[in-house]
Amino acid sequence: MTNGINITCGIVTYNDEDDISQVIHSLLKQKGSFNLSQIIVWDNASVDQTVKKVSDLAAKYSSVSSVAHDKNLVFGQAHNRILDLVDSDYHIICNPDIIVQLGAIDSLVEMMETKYDVGLAAPRVHYPDGTLQPLNKREPRMATLILRRFVHSSLHRYFQTILDRF
Repeated sequence: MTNGINITCGIVTYNDEDDISQVIHSLLKQKGSFNLSQIIVWDNASVDQTVKKVSDLAAKYSSVSSVAHDKNLVFGQAHNRILDLVDSDYHIICNPDIIVQLGAIDSLVEMMETKYDVGLAAPRVHYPDGTLQPLNKREPRMATLILRRFVHSSLHRYFQTILDRF
């Protein structure tokens, strides 16, 4: 069903030398009836070895390329610049500190190809220990963001109904 689907991926980094190789390798291992044609890593002026690690991977894998910017454009602006560089059926906005599980991209592509009323998809995200990482994807509200970020977790039980919606 997803035969011939061209996918690109963008990753924005800033001092992510400890994580970047892992996420790129997890993307390169993805198999499916899609073509992950390009992984673009935009570096926001890292001062660690991130740029070198990505350059080494780009030299080894033709689908990996890097842009080393001389200033920090921040996450959103850098991803917008990446979007100007790609031409694909679908584009993945990826964080540098994740591992993409085998089959995840294929599942997302299949969902996008069969549910025509969906324009954006986000995968289920888990912590390294396997527990679900709650994300504010459905009806995000400022109160929920404040509860998750600033209220001590020991008090979350008083707001469980709100937190359980996500």
